[in-house]
Amino acid sequence: MNAPLSAAAHPYETRFSMEEIQRSIASIQDDKLIFLQVQSNEMGDVIVESMGEISVGLQKIIYGIEEFRSIEQCCVYTNKMISKFETLPNEILYDIFGYLSWDKILTLFWLLNKRINVLIYAIFSM
Repeated sequence: MNAPLSAAAHPYETRFSMEEIQRSIASIQDDKLIFLQVQSNEMGDVIVESMGEISVGLQKIIYGIEEFRSIEQCCVYTNKMISKFETLPNEILYDIFGYLSWDKILTLFWLLNKRINVLIYAIFSM
């Protein structure tokens, strides 16, 4: 199940060494999936980077492999999801923010885009 990981596997620079990534991959069981999360701001600067693992069923892994044949397809899908979120009206975003604590709002939404930053600033200015 453990496939060799090379530097050519992904085009992103990461603060994790290849040894750390390989060690994480070697330590997981068949029902777990390792992930590297990289979040950047509008300028392309990396602001959040983390590595972890999640438990998933084999069917979900197979579905993911069949659904996204390449990282490019996965990124396009993710970008479409984000753009749909960003087009929500302000009123709905205010309702969503109403269910979250201030630290969660900042962690999840700050620096997503300028419009949402203005909405968050307006909430905290009230």
